[in-house]
Amino acid sequence: SREDQQEAVRRGQAWRDEARALDARQDAELAARRRAAEQAEAQEARQAARAAAQAQQDESLTPRYYYPVPVPVYPQRPVPQPPVVRKPEGPTPMGKVNGAGFKRQD
Repeated sequence: SREDQQEAVRRGQAWRDEARALDARQDAELAARRRAAEQAEAQEARQAARAAAQAQQDESLTPRYYYPVPVPVYPQRPVPQPPVVRKPEGPTPMGKVNGAGFKRQD
């Protein structure tokens, strides 16, 4: 019937209005959360900057004393030298050696 159709149209409009209101509320809540998060971030950044400035000021007021620290000095080990090979003086039991072979000693 015509009255049922009009009632259905009114209910549809009411649902649409309700859905739009819900969307608007959710958008407003989301925007409020974002603003709160941005404000918290900004507050943290300000606190960090203050803490850094305070630390720098404290550090600049602290006297610095530099004491020499003894450093152990270890002597270097001498480099091993190869043994010195000396030619024997006098004739060898085998005789003298030249480039072509053995040569008898007279």
